[in-house]
Amino acid sequence: MENMRLKHRVLESLLITEIGLLLFLSTMVRLAHAQSLPVVRISFSAPSGLSTPAWMAKDLGLFEKYGLNGSIIYIGGGTLPMSVLLAGDTEFTMVVGPPAVLARLNGADSTILATFANKLTMSFVSLPSIRQPKDLQRKRIGITRFGAATDYATKLALKSWGLTPKDVEIVQTGGTGEAYAALKSGLIQATVFSPPLSTQAIRSGMVELLDFSKSDIQFVNNSLVSTTKYVQQKPEVTRDVLRALIEGVWAFKADRERGIKVLEKYSRVQDRRVLEETYEFFSRALLDVPTTTEAGLSNILETLSETQPKARTAAAKDFFIPTFTRELENTGFFKQLATRYMRSPR
Repeated sequence: MENMRLKHRVLESLLITEIGLLLFLSTMVRLAHAQSLPVVRISFSAPSGLSTPAWMAKDLGLFEKYGLNGSIIYIGGGTLPMSVLLAGDTEFTMVVGPPAVLARLNGADSTILATFANKLTMSFVSLPSIRQPKDLQRKRIGITRFGAATDYATKLALKSWGLTPKDVEIVQTGGTGEAYAALKSGLIQATVFSPPLSTQAIRSGMVELLDFSKSDIQFVNNSLVSTTKYVQQKPEVTRDVLRALIEGVWAFKADRERGIKVLEKYSRVQDRRVLEETYEFFSRALLDVPTTTEAGLSNILETLSETQPKARTAAAKDFFIPTFTRELENTGFFKQLATRYMRSPR
C-alpha cells in the first residue's frame, strides 16, 4: 500500500513538472514569436473615447492578429506627439489634424493616413454664469496646450460666434483633467472637453454652449499619422496597423459591454451612466471607413493661416495619403468586417 502511494506521488510530481515545463515552453514560444513580429509603437494624445481604435486593438489582441508586436503609449496632446514621431521614437501617432498639418507646413515628413472622426468630438462648456457665447467676452478660456485640438476647437467656436481670441483670455491648463479641475474651481470660466469629461461637466451643472459633433464644422479629427518615409519603406506594416485599428472600431460598435469596459479601463472613469453615454457618443462619431476629407483639412489650413502664412496657399491634398484606406476598400476588407460583425458600413 505504501509503495502504491509513493508511486502515485512520484507520478503526480512528474505530471506537475511536465505541465510546468509545457507552460514554460509555450510562454517562451509566444515570447519568441512576439519578438519576431514587426515592432510598432503608436502614441495617443487623449484619454478620451477618440482613442478607442487603439484601445480596442490592444485589448483584443488585434495587433498580434495582423502580425504586429504593437504597443500604445499615452503622451499627451499639443505638438508633443508629432515631435516624438518625427524623432523616430514612435512609428505612428493618433492625433488631431492640426499638429500633423503644421509639421508638414514647416517642412516635416509627416502625413495623415486615415481619419477616424471627421468632426470635432467635443463640447464647449462653461460655468453656469455664462449662458450664451457673448458672455465669454473678457473671460478666461482654458485649453490643454497651444496647438492642441482644444486650441483649434476654441478658435473655431469663437469664429462661429463672431468673436476672436482677442475678445477673451486663452490660457493653457496642461491636460484635460487639469482643465476640468480649473473649471470647477473657477480658475477658468470655460473650456473644451470630449466625453467622458464633457458628460461629467454637463451633468454637474455646467453649460454646454456648443456640441461640435452636431455642428456643420468639418474637421480632421483623431487621425493616424506617420512619415512618408516610413510608409513607403513598410507599406504592409502600415496596412496591418490600419487593419487592427479599423477592426477595433468595428468591434467597439458591435460589443457594447466590451466597449464600455475598455472605456472604463483606459479613461479611468467609473461612473456607469457616464460610460454608457460616452459609448453611445463615440459609437456614432467614429467612422467605419476612416476617410480623410479635403474639406476638413481646408478648415484646419484656414485656422492656421492666422499665424502661418504658408497655410494660405497650401493645398489640402498634399497633407494626406488616401491610398491605404482605398486599397483596403478595394480588396474587400470592409466587406469582411461587415460579415464578421453582421452590419453594413456607415
